[in-house]
Amino acid sequence: MKEKFITSFDGTKIHYIYKKNKKQCIIFLHGLSSGSSVWQYIMPYFSAKGYSILSIDIRGHAKSGKPDSSKKYSIYGASKDVDLIMEKEGISNAIFVCHCFGTYIAMLLYMTKPHLIKKLVFISPHIRPKDDIGYIVVGRAYLVLIHALRLVYRKKYYSTINWDEFRPIKDLDFLKLFKLIKVASPQTMLNYLKEIYSFDGVGMARRIAVPVLIIHGSRDIIVREKYSREFSQIIRGSRFLLLKGKNHNPIVNSPDEVNVAIFEFIKEKERPLKTA
Repeated sequence: MKEKFITSFDGTKIHYIYKKNKKQCIIFLHGLSSGSSVWQYIMPYFSAKGYSILSIDIRGHAKSGKPDSSKKYSIYGASKDVDLIMEKEGISNAIFVCHCFGTYIAMLLYMTKPHLIKKLVFISPHIRPKDDIGYIVVGRAYLVLIHALRLVYRKKYYSTINWDEFRPIKDLDFLKLFKLIKVASPQTMLNYLKEIYSFDGVGMARRIAVPVLIIHGSRDIIVREKYSREFSQIIRGSRFLLLKGKNHNPIVNSPDEVNVAIFEFIKEKERPLKTA
């Protein structure tokens, strides 16, 4: 897989990994305080099956640049980064596999350029975080943690992660979360979390008209199961898969199950959606 960079619309350098194969492209979008390497147990599986693979470090994370203004940290900006990378590599009609925060980026891209997306896989997504008091409380606790560590983690952020060192990772394993905060700067986390609190994906979800698979762990305490189920109910014709006993990070803890589920979904022939 080749490591590449693109200078985006506002001058921010975005890092991505790309391997072109014979089959269509699968684009992987990671969650908050993570990076493209989080897919290290997922990408080889699909590359071996002949799919083209593209994994992006969302702006402010890992090897991607950190914008010089808080206004440049946005879901819209991240979706535009993806659009520009797809244009550069000549990719369209791609399959998107997204974990948590990555879901918002793919949804916004679909709202503006639906022809770029063939299928969507959302893992541990939250459709309306602004209405989830539990999610907001956890997020605010995380913000306090970030503020406390701003001086400690002023320099030397991780650009890549070997996720073997984090397995298994629990949803509130603070010793490991301390390390993961170093994947993105405190300012990155602050700006994105503030935007997440105002995000409402209900209206967007109603407009999605491509096949969707939603995967959720039954023991996810970051995003409760009911929100993923609600997501699935709103999107016409979508599928919902509950992974028994799994938490918020099945792509790290249980990649074999995730790989099989995604592959079965991808290879399935599309069925026309029923009109409302």
